Amino acid sequence: MGPLVEGPDHVSRRYRSPVDLRSRILTTVVVVTVILASLLFGFMSRPYQLVSALFLAFAGIVLALAYTFKPIAYGMAPDGLTIFFPWRRMRIPWSSITAVRLEPRNKAFQSVRVMGSGGVFGQIGRYWSAALGMHLRLVTDRSRVVVLDRKVPYCLSPDDPDRFVREAQEYLGNVEQGARPRAIRFE
Repeated sequence: MGPLVEGPDHVSRRYRSPVDLRSRILTTVVVVTVILASLLFGFMSRPYQLVSALFLAFAGIVLALAYTFKPIAYGMAPDGLTIFFPWRRMRIPWSSITAVRLEPRNKAFQSVRVMGSGGVFGQIGRYWSAALGMHLRLVTDRSRVVVLDRKVPYCLSPDDPDRFVREAQEYLGNVEQGARPRAIRFE
């Protein structure tokens, strides 16, 4: 997607966070069900309409919250990794990350969801696994999992995981050597 300007530093590359087919199907089914249910509730008697309206309001709030925490892109800059969400962004400094690595598909998903979404907009939330312990999962495509090793590990899913890991390791190497991090350009 090319460079992205963010403050005084330039992000060397922006990685998208694609959503896999399983999550797209599950999200579509849930959204269509809520829409159809809201249309059908108009034909119900008055007491049922109130209960139905409360249920639909709750379902809408849950869907909106799930979408709020769905990552849409990642960007790297000399001072850290940025995770872009629909209405906000989160910066993780390189100094808080000990390693970045690809995670084998089967190993990362042998886990228990503690809180979050198990498929609507992706696997998003807090999970526990024997391999990672308690971790934050921001995975929209299960076939492209990258793990950021830190105090609480993060699982991400950039569109080009191999390149993402190479670039992140380059930034981590600069931080470990004590050199002033510089923008890295991969062409």
